[in-house]
Amino acid sequence: MTLGGGGCQYLNGDTSPSLTIPAGGSIKVTMNLTGSLTGNGIAPSFIGTDQQIDIKVLTSLTNIFEQTYRLPTPVIMYSTATSNLGNNVQQDSIVLDGSQSSAYNATIVNWNWTLSNAVAGSCSDTGNLPPVSGFPSGGKIIHFSPPSPGPFCANLTVTDSNGMVATSPYQFIPMDTAFIPATNMLAAFNSTYYAPPVINVTILDINGNPVNNTAVNYILDTNQFGNLSLSSYVGTTNNLGMSSTNVTCGTGTVKVVSGQLQPITVAVSANSGC
Repeated sequence: MTLGGGGCQYLNGDTSPSLTIPAGGSIKVTMNLTGSLTGNGIAPSFIGTDQQIDIKVLTSLTNIFEQTYRLPTPVIMYSTATSNLGNNVQQDSIVLDGSQSSAYNATIVNWNWTLSNAVAGSCSDTGNLPPVSGFPSGGKIIHFSPPSPGPFCANLTVTDSNGMVATSPYQFIPMDTAFIPATNMLAAFNSTYYAPPVINVTILDINGNPVNNTAVNYILDTNQFGNLSLSSYVGTTNNLGMSSTNVTCGTGTVKVVSGQLQPITVAVSANSGC
């Protein structure tokens, strides 16, 4: 007998929904759980892979076979890994680990991840979570360097060896500027007849894009005549990654410092303004 989508099919003219198994023998039974199991014309009920089911087979000898198909449990463990890029620059990457996910009377055979941009700053607006480009979706453990500092939302769908599927709640990943660290600083002194002498600084990230809202410090390094001065000694980069300060008087050198980037020493002169 095969229990299929078209109902019960009976063998040898038997019209009862049962099987006779010869002593010491066996009969293979295939059940299509998306169809009717009664053969009495009842409309089939769809059983999805994300629904728990219990199957029991009883015989006249009171032997009972019971199998529970319970949903697996996806578990997300989130962390960051830090790599040293040289010149005191470090970059963080996202590590998503699904190895603690479990299944009832089965094993996890597939891990499928999604990583989305948390546009609203949280994972609560599930209808507005655009996917992050370049994210590798498959694998028990994912290592990924995102293209922006975040924040992000991650979730995990697991499939077990019984074909049961379950999806985790969203895991919030907060913003981390070290995902896209500043790696390059340019500093130059410019002096023209028509404009005040100025130190211009530009800071770029690992992808060559300007880094906004980053502190820049201007430190007097050598002061040949003791009168070297600047219009400001602390600045912040704008949306073009730029900061500047005017040299108001004196001759010497100024050390430009920003975070862990390699400092740059700039020779300056503005005697006409003293």
